[in-house]
Formats: sequence, structure tokens, C-alpha cells
Amino acid sequence: MMLRAGRVKRWREGRGRTSYPPLDTHFSVSIAWRFLRRILWRAARVKEVQIEGLDHLTGIKGQRAVITPNHPTNLDPLVMFHLSRVYGEPLNYLASRESFSVPVVGWILQKCGAYSIMRGTVDRQAIKTTRSLLAEKSRKIVMFPEGLTYGQNDVLMPFHEGVAQFGFWALEDMAKAGVDAPMWYVPVGIRYAYMRDMSADVTSAVSRLEEYIGIVPPKGESVYERLRAVGTSVVEGFEKAYGVRPEKGDTLDARIARMKDAWVSRTATAVGVEDKPEIPLGDRVRAVINALDRMNFAQDASEFTKQTMRRRHQETAPLYKDMERAGRFLATGARYVADDPSDERYLEVISRIEEELFGFSQMRGPRRAVVTVGEPIDLRQYLDEYRGSSRSTVTIVTRVLEERVRELVGTASQR
Repeated sequence: MMLRAGRVKRWREGRGRTSYPPLDTHFSVSIAWRFLRRILWRAARVKEVQIEGLDHLTGIKGQRAVITPNHPTNLDPLVMFHLSRVYGEPLNYLASRESFSVPVVGWILQKCGAYSIMRGTVDRQAIKTTRSLLAEKSRKIVMFPEGLTYGQNDVLMPFHEGVAQFGFWALEDMAKAGVDAPMWYVPVGIRYAYMRDMSADVTSAVSRLEEYIGIVPPKGESVYERLRAVGTSVVEGFEKAYGVRPEKGDTLDARIARMKDAWVSRTATAVGVEDKPEIPLGDRVRAVINALDRMNFAQDASEFTKQTMRRRHQETAPLYKDMERAGRFLATGARYVADDPSDERYLEVISRIEEELFGFSQMRGPRRAVVTVGEPIDLRQYLDEYRGSSRSTVTIVTRVLEERVRELVGTASQR
């Protein structure tokens, strides 16, 4: 008991840590691979992972690369870990600092090859680790360029340009060391599909939401209209709670957009960040979350700072919850289901509402994760342009990667 208490105490004292390096070994990764199928089922109701284009990875085995998948769910890293198992080469994973805050879970992430980055800061240790893994150790690193999860297959958020910048920095390090070798960027698309007809599950879930809210649907009303009525009721609740008044003639889409804007703009004001309504909503959410992270994870390890950070965690919890709401409904619109009334879209929207009303969404399945690996891009082909104009070249490469991933998953742009 005292030993356990000591471990908890050390964890609490270490919550001010700002850097978690990868601790992966062949042994630890192989053990995790052994239990992966069971974890995928229990955590995500994923029964099967279908991989397409695996030859694009086997063709560059043993070479350095950055793998850039889309990020619709929090469980995508598990799917990428399965890809590494099938591919037969361990990968490293760049993950947000808060992913390592939970005891045991953070240690497991490290043992499986993950390491931390402090979002919204110039995280020198993360930069150093990434450059070393790529330039010196010829590793492959999984980075999710969207930086946020949004719970929907058919949406792609703007890519963060820092992902492309890492590769150019590594190429500079390689040039200094006299190494001339490819720096591959591998676009990957992830989609989830149910493996059976889920229409009964959709109807049951809508009925549960109606019962919770107190809605009695008219006889003969379609499931879509019933879900829309539930969504309208949820939006009305948000508007009353936050004092946001819909304007006369507002569509449901306009009301949803106004609520998301209110969550972001109010939190930005609270943390002293300039909000820019003209940029994509995903970028605005990312900027505010980065500011919250900077407040809570200062680059300091003194005891006073640790105590201060613990207080800030408590004080900023409501702000994080508002940004979680903005992220939860980031890509949700009133037409999302109507434009393609698939089981996947119905249950994606239902899950967002369940998380808001119940604090969790029911896991449903069985599902198949479809992973499509695209043709690798050798970053060296952009090196001359980068030397002439680094910033614009990073932007160009980011847009190329974004478009390749969009093609792989067949999504619509959210710009």
C-alpha cells in the first residue's frame, strides 16, 4: 500500500513535466501487438482492419518517414499501431502532452513509441526528439496533421504546417552530417464502416434521446426528422445556457454555427487570445486550446509552478469543456445526415449528442477500419524551393499532403 501511495505521489509531483520521450523497445512493442486485436474490439468495437496500399510502406521499409493520417477519432492511434504490426516495423507517434497525464496509460504510450509535444508552444525538446528520430535514427513517425479529432469520417480539417516543417529541419540536419537520403512523407486515409445494417440501432438511439429530452415524435415522422428535432432541442438548450439569441429567420445550420462561434470567441477572450473569425473554425479552436495548454503546462519544473498549474487546471476546466463542445460539434451541420443518410453519418451525429447529454457515447459495432496508404512523397524534391522561400514551401507541401489525404478518404473540405 505504501509503495502504491508512493507511486501516486511521484506521479502527482511529476504532473509539471513538460516532456515525455519515447521508451519503445522491440519487446514492449511486440507484447502490445499481441493484445491489440482485443483492445481494438473492447475500446472501439473495431473487429477488422482492412489495409490498402501496404506496398507503399514495404517499399520504403527501414527508411525515415513521416506518416500523416487523418484524425476522425481518438482511437486512430490504435489503428495506426495495427498498421505497424502488419507492416512489421515499429513506429513512433507524436502525441499531445495531456495524453501522458494519466498514470500507467502515459507510460504505456511511451513504451509503444509515443512521445509528447506541448501544443501551441515552441517545444524545443519535442523538436529535438523529432529531428533526432528522423535524421539520426531513420525512424518513421506518425503525426496527425489536423491536431484535433472531430468524430466524422467525411470531414477533413486544415492541416497544421508544423508537420511539414519537421521534415525540412531533419533534411538540414542530414545535410550537415553528409547524409543524402530520402525524407518520405506518407499520406494515409482512415475510415470506419459498420459491418452490418445499423438501422435498428439508429432508431433505438434516437428514441433514447427523445425520451431523455422529453420529445414525443408525431406518428409517421421519419428517423431523420426525429433526429433533427432532437438536434434542434439541444441547440435551444445551448442558446439558453449561454445567452445566445437566434436571429429571426435563422436556419438550424446558422444557429449551430453561432453556438460554435460563441464557445470559441468567449474562451478566447477569457484566456487573452485574439480570435480571428475570418480563419477556419478548426484553426480557431486549435489556437484557443493551445493557449489553454500554455497556461496549464508552463515550461518550468519548480514546486511553485507545479502548485500553480494544479490550480490552473481547476480554474480552466470549464473553459476546456467549452472547447470540447466546440470540437465535438466542429464539423457538425444540419445537412450532414440529409446529404448522405448512411448508418455511419447517423451514428456519428447521435454519438456527438450522446456525449453532450450523457457524458459518453455508446460503443456500437462491429466496425471495420479501412486504412489506405498513399504513395510516398520524397521531401527532397521541394528542397531547392525551401531554401529560396521556406515559409511558402512549407505551406505548399502542407496543402499537397492535405489534398492527398482528402483523396484517400474521399472527404469534403472544411476550409
